[in-house]
Amino acid sequence: AVRVKNGVMELWAYHKPKTFQHKDSNITIPCGIGLVNTDRSYTSKFGYFEARVKLPIAQAIWPAFWLTGIKSWPPEIDIFENYGGEDGLEVNIQSHTIHFGESGEETRGMIAKKTKVAKKGDTLFHIYACHWTEKFIAFYTDGKLIRKQKMSKNLAFWMNREMSIVINNGLEAKYLPKSSTTYLANKMEIDWIRVYQKKAKLK
Repeated sequence: AVRVKNGVMELWAYHKPKTFQHKDSNITIPCGIGLVNTDRSYTSKFGYFEARVKLPIAQAIWPAFWLTGIKSWPPEIDIFENYGGEDGLEVNIQSHTIHFGESGEETRGMIAKKTKVAKKGDTLFHIYACHWTEKFIAFYTDGKLIRKQKMSKNLAFWMNREMSIVINNGLEAKYLPKSSTTYLANKMEIDWIRVYQKKAKLK
């Protein structure tokens, strides 16, 4: 589900059941998806994160580019999550979500917004970015500011923690075709991912 072709990384999502043994039971997972992360290679707190990506257009698709806490979840910053839905054509609606708090507790919360960033059926590469600082989190698409969230004292408490990078193709179960013969293979293409950070001040 993860390939490199002509210098471009391809993340696929497809119907290919695989059975795993768990304790005394066999569990079958019907689909495979491509995902890469920096859990073991790179983590950071604050910076400018961007990726040049071509999204797939297919039923049930759920591609995403996000940051997540290395010691706990939340925090999470979704630079984009896009959903193909029933026909794949709504993948042009970009979702930005900030997850904070402690999972399962009253502090758990999220701040979400959706933005239409391209025409239906768009098959071009776009640059998706997030500027994460102590004072705000800003989201950009092709250099255009889409949304800016100020950091309150409470939000900063949860978000100012080291995170790793994740980018993945994905599938939304409720829209998967009932017949595997009608399932259309698809790919998410990543040209590059970059991170910029300020130099540490000399003491």
